[in-house]
Amino acid sequence: MTDLLPTLQRKPLRQHVAALIEERILSGQWRPGERIPTEAELGEQVGVSRSVVRDAVRSLAARGLIEVRQ
Repeated sequence: MTDLLPTLQRKPLRQHVAALIEERILSGQWRPGERIPTEAELGEQVGVSRSVVRDAVRSLAARGLIEVRQ
């Protein structure tokens, strides 16, 4: 009997960061209308660059999950 290990998908960092942000929103950790940490703060928390966070935030905004304001 051969037990096959599941194939791991390699995703871009922005997808991992977007999934982390989405998880916090959907779990209720960040409520609707609540201000989330800045791109720099999120990048520091997750250990990625601000540009990776920016790309993740843009993808979530395109899906309507968050609203980006300056």
